[in-house]
Amino acid sequence: RWLDAAHAWSRIPSDHSLAGVTRPWRALALAKAGRLDEALTLAPEGSHLAGELHCALGRLDEGLAIMANDRSD
Repeated sequence: RWLDAAHAWSRIPSDHSLAGVTRPWRALALAKAGRLDEALTLAPEGSHLAGELHCALGRLDEGLAIMANDRSD
């Protein structure tokens, strides 16, 4: 189910106006499907989105630290 969602969102061309909106959702779907490495390629290292992905997978301490660092920058 999560992979189906990620696949559907991946068919939106990167230059389409919806690409930026669906990118975080695609990353979350990939993370929920157990493909964190692939999900993190959609989120810049140390970004708020990367922190959210870690939190969504239950890695709260790591995710919150990434988000806090992102806000301090």
